[in-house]
Amino acid sequence: MKTRTQLTELLSKLGTQNPSAAWIRNSSPARTSNWKVGIFSSSFNPPTKAHLHICVQAANEYKLDEILLILCKSNAAKSITGASLEQRLEILENIAENEAKQTSIPNFSIAIVSHGLFVDQLTALKPLFPQESNIYFIMGYDTLVRLFDKNFYIQKNQNIEEVMSTLFQPNVKSIVFNRADVSKEQIVSNFLQKDEVKNFSSHILVSTIQ
Repeated sequence: MKTRTQLTELLSKLGTQNPSAAWIRNSSPARTSNWKVGIFSSSFNPPTKAHLHICVQAANEYKLDEILLILCKSNAAKSITGASLEQRLEILENIAENEAKQTSIPNFSIAIVSHGLFVDQLTALKPLFPQESNIYFIMGYDTLVRLFDKNFYIQKNQNIEEVMSTLFQPNVKSIVFNRADVSKEQIVSNFLQKDEVKNFSSHILVSTIQ
Protein backbone atom coordinates (compact mmCIF):
# COMPACT_ATOMS: atom_id res chain seq x y z
CA MET A 1 0.00 0.00 0.00
CA LYS A 2 1.30 3.43 -0.93
CA THR A 3 1.22 6.35 1.48
CA ARG A 4 -0.80 9.49 0.77
CA THR A 5 2.46 11.35 0.10
CA GLN A 6 3.60 8.73 -2.41
CA LEU A 7 0.26 8.90 -4.23
CA THR A 8 0.41 12.69 -4.41
CA GLU A 9 3.93 12.51 -5.80
CA LEU A 10 2.96 9.98 -8.48
CA LEU A 11 -0.02 12.10 -9.52
CA SER A 12 2.14 15.22 -9.74
CA LYS A 13 4.58 13.48 -12.08
CA LEU A 14 1.94 12.68 -14.71
CA GLY A 15 2.42 14.90 -17.74
CA THR A 16 -0.20 17.25 -19.13
CA GLN A 17 1.05 17.23 -22.73
CA ASN A 18 1.64 13.61 -23.76
CA PRO A 19 -0.42 10.75 -22.26
CA SER A 20 1.42 9.00 -19.44
CA ALA A 21 0.68 6.39 -16.79
CA ALA A 22 2.10 5.06 -13.54
CA TRP A 23 1.54 1.91 -11.52
CA ILE A 24 -0.20 2.15 -8.15
CA ARG A 25 -0.52 -1.62 -7.73
CA ASN A 26 1.28 -3.89 -10.18
CA SER A 27 -0.07 -7.35 -9.37
CA SER A 28 1.67 -9.22 -12.18
CA PRO A 29 5.15 -7.95 -13.10
CA ALA A 30 6.01 -11.18 -15.00
CA ARG A 31 3.52 -10.98 -17.86
CA THR A 32 3.74 -13.44 -20.75
CA SER A 33 3.13 -13.02 -24.49
CA ASN A 34 -0.53 -12.86 -25.56
CA TRP A 35 -1.43 -11.57 -22.11
CA LYS A 36 -5.12 -10.63 -21.86
CA VAL A 37 -5.79 -7.57 -19.73
CA GLY A 38 -9.18 -6.06 -19.05
CA ILE A 39 -9.02 -2.32 -18.40
CA PHE A 40 -11.78 -0.59 -16.47
CA SER A 41 -11.62 3.20 -16.38
CA SER A 42 -13.81 5.20 -14.03
CA SER A 43 -13.83 8.26 -11.81
CA PHE A 44 -14.42 5.85 -8.88
CA ASN A 45 -16.25 8.50 -6.90
CA PRO A 46 -16.91 6.16 -5.22
CA PRO A 47 -16.05 2.65 -6.48
CA THR A 48 -19.20 0.54 -6.55
CA LYS A 49 -20.15 -3.13 -6.42
CA ALA A 50 -21.41 -2.78 -10.00
CA HIS A 51 -17.90 -1.72 -11.13
CA LEU A 52 -16.37 -4.83 -9.59
CA HIS A 53 -19.16 -7.10 -10.77
CA ILE A 54 -18.67 -6.36 -14.46
CA CYS A 55 -14.89 -6.59 -14.11
CA VAL A 56 -15.11 -10.05 -12.55
CA GLN A 57 -17.73 -11.19 -15.05
CA ALA A 58 -15.62 -9.94 -17.97
CA ALA A 59 -12.54 -11.71 -16.61
CA ASN A 60 -14.38 -15.00 -16.25
CA GLU A 61 -16.33 -14.77 -19.51
CA TYR A 62 -13.38 -13.79 -21.71
CA LYS A 63 -10.63 -15.63 -19.80
CA LEU A 64 -8.70 -12.47 -18.96
CA ASP A 65 -5.36 -12.80 -17.18
CA GLU A 66 -5.58 -9.50 -15.36
CA ILE A 67 -7.95 -6.69 -14.42
CA LEU A 68 -6.50 -3.18 -14.42
CA LEU A 69 -8.48 -0.45 -12.69
CA ILE A 70 -7.42 2.97 -13.90
CA LEU A 71 -8.12 6.40 -12.49
CA CYS A 72 -7.59 9.36 -14.80
CA LYS A 73 -6.05 12.54 -13.45
CA SER A 74 -8.02 14.44 -16.08
CA ASN A 75 -11.48 13.03 -16.79
CA ALA A 76 -12.85 13.59 -20.29
CA ALA A 77 -16.47 13.89 -19.14
CA LYS A 78 -16.37 15.00 -15.48
CA SER A 79 -14.61 17.53 -13.30
CA ILE A 80 -12.91 16.37 -10.09
CA THR A 81 -15.36 16.76 -7.18
CA GLY A 82 -15.96 14.86 -3.95
CA ALA A 83 -13.17 12.60 -2.71
CA SER A 84 -9.64 13.54 -3.71
CA LEU A 85 -7.77 11.41 -6.23
CA GLU A 86 -5.50 10.19 -3.43
CA GLN A 87 -8.50 9.08 -1.35
CA ARG A 88 -9.99 7.20 -4.31
CA LEU A 89 -6.68 5.44 -4.95
CA GLU A 90 -6.45 4.37 -1.30
CA ILE A 91 -9.91 2.86 -1.53
CA LEU A 92 -9.03 1.12 -4.80
CA GLU A 93 -5.90 -0.39 -3.27
CA ASN A 94 -7.95 -1.96 -0.48
CA ILE A 95 -10.55 -3.22 -2.95
CA ALA A 96 -7.98 -4.71 -5.31
CA GLU A 97 -6.24 -6.52 -2.48
CA ASN A 98 -9.52 -7.97 -1.20
CA GLU A 99 -10.77 -8.95 -4.66
CA ALA A 100 -7.51 -10.73 -5.47
CA LYS A 101 -8.01 -12.86 -2.34
CA GLN A 102 -11.74 -13.48 -2.66
CA THR A 103 -12.32 -14.02 -6.40
CA SER A 104 -10.93 -16.28 -9.09
CA ILE A 105 -8.88 -13.38 -10.51
CA PRO A 106 -5.56 -13.09 -8.65
CA ASN A 107 -4.23 -10.25 -10.80
CA PHE A 108 -6.00 -7.04 -9.81
CA SER A 109 -3.82 -4.02 -10.69
CA ILE A 110 -4.26 -0.26 -10.40
CA ALA A 111 -2.75 2.53 -12.47
CA ILE A 112 -3.17 6.26 -12.86
CA VAL A 113 -3.34 7.89 -16.29
CA SER A 114 -2.90 11.52 -17.22
CA HIS A 115 -5.63 11.79 -19.87
CA GLY A 116 -9.29 10.78 -19.96
CA LEU A 117 -9.94 9.77 -23.58
CA PHE A 118 -9.74 6.04 -24.27
CA VAL A 119 -7.35 6.59 -27.18
CA ASP A 120 -5.02 8.56 -24.88
CA GLN A 121 -5.34 5.92 -22.16
CA LEU A 122 -4.25 3.30 -24.68
CA THR A 123 -1.19 5.36 -25.65
CA ALA A 124 -0.24 5.74 -21.99
CA LEU A 125 -0.82 2.13 -20.96
CA LYS A 126 0.63 0.14 -23.86
CA PRO A 127 4.26 0.58 -22.68
CA LEU A 128 3.32 -1.13 -19.40
CA PHE A 129 2.47 -4.41 -21.16
CA PRO A 130 4.22 -6.83 -23.54
CA GLN A 131 3.86 -5.85 -27.19
CA GLU A 132 1.74 -8.93 -27.97
CA SER A 133 -0.78 -8.20 -25.19
CA ASN A 134 -4.49 -8.23 -25.94
CA ILE A 135 -6.24 -5.22 -24.44
CA TYR A 136 -9.95 -5.16 -23.57
CA PHE A 137 -11.61 -1.95 -22.41
CA ILE A 138 -14.48 -2.92 -20.09
CA MET A 139 -17.43 -0.54 -20.09
CA GLY A 140 -21.17 -0.17 -19.72
CA TYR A 141 -23.49 0.64 -22.60
CA ASP A 142 -23.72 4.34 -21.65
CA THR A 143 -19.96 4.67 -21.94
CA LEU A 144 -20.03 3.04 -25.37
CA VAL A 145 -22.63 5.59 -26.49
CA ARG A 146 -20.40 8.45 -25.27
CA LEU A 147 -17.41 6.90 -27.00
CA PHE A 148 -19.14 7.25 -30.37
CA ASP A 149 -20.78 10.63 -29.73
CA LYS A 150 -19.88 12.68 -32.81
CA ASN A 151 -20.54 15.99 -31.07
CA PHE A 152 -17.85 15.26 -28.50
CA TYR A 153 -15.21 14.95 -31.23
CA ILE A 154 -16.49 17.92 -33.23
CA GLN A 155 -16.01 20.11 -30.13
CA LYS A 156 -12.38 18.98 -29.97
CA ASN A 157 -11.80 19.33 -33.74
CA GLN A 158 -11.20 15.60 -34.05
CA ASN A 159 -12.36 13.17 -36.72
CA ILE A 160 -14.24 10.30 -35.07
CA GLU A 161 -13.20 7.81 -37.76
CA GLU A 162 -9.53 8.61 -37.24
CA VAL A 163 -9.82 8.43 -33.45
CA MET A 164 -11.59 5.06 -33.56
CA SER A 165 -9.06 3.67 -36.04
CA THR A 166 -6.29 4.66 -33.64
CA LEU A 167 -8.09 3.16 -30.67
CA PHE A 168 -9.29 -0.12 -32.16
CA GLN A 169 -5.98 -1.61 -33.22
CA PRO A 170 -5.88 -5.35 -34.07
CA ASN A 171 -5.18 -6.33 -30.46
CA VAL A 172 -7.67 -3.91 -28.86
CA LYS A 173 -11.34 -4.64 -28.17
CA SER A 174 -14.06 -3.37 -25.88
CA ILE A 175 -16.26 -5.53 -23.67
CA VAL A 176 -19.63 -3.80 -23.30
CA PHE A 177 -22.31 -4.69 -20.78
CA ASN A 178 -25.95 -4.00 -21.46
CA ARG A 179 -28.23 -1.79 -19.38
CA ALA A 180 -31.44 -2.91 -17.66
CA ASP A 181 -33.58 -1.26 -20.33
CA VAL A 182 -31.31 -2.08 -23.31
CA SER A 183 -30.69 -5.75 -24.12
CA LYS A 184 -27.61 -7.28 -25.69
CA GLU A 185 -29.67 -8.01 -28.80
CA GLN A 186 -30.75 -4.36 -29.09
CA ILE A 187 -27.16 -3.15 -28.83
CA VAL A 188 -25.99 -5.60 -31.52
CA SER A 189 -28.87 -5.06 -33.92
CA ASN A 190 -29.26 -1.29 -33.45
CA PHE A 191 -26.28 0.54 -32.02
CA LEU A 192 -23.56 -1.53 -33.68
CA GLN A 193 -25.21 -0.93 -37.07
CA LYS A 194 -24.89 2.84 -36.91
CA ASP A 195 -22.76 4.37 -39.68
CA GLU A 196 -20.08 5.66 -37.31
CA VAL A 197 -19.94 2.35 -35.40
CA LYS A 198 -20.34 -0.52 -37.86
CA ASN A 199 -16.78 -0.37 -39.22
CA PHE A 200 -15.55 -1.11 -35.69
CA SER A 201 -18.25 -3.55 -34.59
CA SER A 202 -15.88 -6.55 -34.78
CA HIS A 203 -13.92 -4.95 -31.94
CA ILE A 204 -16.97 -4.59 -29.69
CA LEU A 205 -17.95 -7.63 -27.63
CA VAL A 206 -21.39 -7.31 -26.05
CA SER A 207 -22.35 -9.20 -22.91
CA THR A 208 -25.45 -9.44 -20.78
CA ILE A 209 -24.76 -8.44 -17.21
CA GLN A 210 -25.48 -11.32 -14.86
